[in-house]
Amino acid sequence: VDRQGRYVVGGHVEKGSEPLTNVYRLNEDLQVEVLLEGVRCSNSIAFSPGEGQMMYFADTMRDPAEIWCFRDYLSSGMSRPPEVFARPAGRPDGSAVDAEGGLWNAEFGGGRVVRYSPDGRISAIVKVLVRYTTCVAFGGPDMQT
Repeated sequence: VDRQGRYVVGGHVEKGSEPLTNVYRLNEDLQVEVLLEGVRCSNSIAFSPGEGQMMYFADTMRDPAEIWCFRDYLSSGMSRPPEVFARPAGRPDGSAVDAEGGLWNAEFGGGRVVRYSPDGRISAIVKVLVRYTTCVAFGGPDMQT
């Protein structure tokens, strides 16, 4: 869900290697809008704090592995191509954005969660006990867990 309360979802191609699915947004008028075409495995959909001007996205199966940033998500409806925000060592999977605008990404196959500062630099790495991490969430009374 983006910062305006609209659902943003993407598909996953189970068989084959063709990028046959898309990323969609359900707008306020209940119309479905295609935001991004030609995707194999939608992941890391997250939005910057505040009004959510930026949208992050990764196609987990894309080579090379990249997390993209759409800086114009609100102002121009993603009419410009995305920027490469980060090139993770593992496959980028689920993400969450903290209050400071840091993007925390679970690296599927990497056995770690990586925090990227708003400019795309790695600012923290948390090694986890499992190799195939899939998503990040914040919890606890102060959202610090």
